[in-house]
Amino acid sequence: MPFDLDCADKPKPAPDPLDAFEGFVREVRKRLDAGRAAYGDKSFARPPAELVAELQQEALDLAGWGFVLWCRLEAMRAALATPLRLVGAEREDFLAARTVDTDES
Repeated sequence: MPFDLDCADKPKPAPDPLDAFEGFVREVRKRLDAGRAAYGDKSFARPPAELVAELQQEALDLAGWGFVLWCRLEAMRAALATPLRLVGAEREDFLAARTVDTDES
């Protein structure tokens, strides 16, 4: 099966999005620690113009990755808009995976 239709076991967002902030800060700290291990604390002494250039490069990277994700989501949307046509054993496997066993014996 190329994709999982059951999302019941996927993590759910926190009821209050701010509850996730501590996890975000931990991830930022990991990135800063990794940068320190690789480059020392040189970034704190870099001229602001260099930091702006780094931010511009990161903004382009984010936009590029966003475009890649958008392309993937568009392909998924198009695939979902097309009726699923399974035949033979593939169809039987699909149906068997979604059958709920109600026999309590």
